[in-house]
Amino acid sequence: MDERRRQAGERRYAIAYRNDSTKGEWVMLTRGDGLIEGRDAFREIKGDYIESASDLALFSYRPGEDWQDGHISRAVLNWPNKPIGSALAGLINSLESDWF
Repeated sequence: MDERRRQAGERRYAIAYRNDSTKGEWVMLTRGDGLIEGRDAFREIKGDYIESASDLALFSYRPGEDWQDGHISRAVLNWPNKPIGSALAGLINSLESDWF
């Protein structure tokens, strides 16, 4: 298999968290090669975040890409003060006030 084809199928992972202290920005805890290894690492780390007021996510991305542009393949979402996403906020604002 040539190098370009191997890298095209290769995945990397990053595990990151966000909460009030990070002002909603994802902060990387660890990263590595191989999505299976990432899932194992996430499984080990997530126990520490289940009761915390933080979101924890496993990002999957390709070599050469920014990890924050990857997709989230696993998550523990426990951040209570999470801001409403802009798409949802726009939808809510577009509805008539008597809709509620």
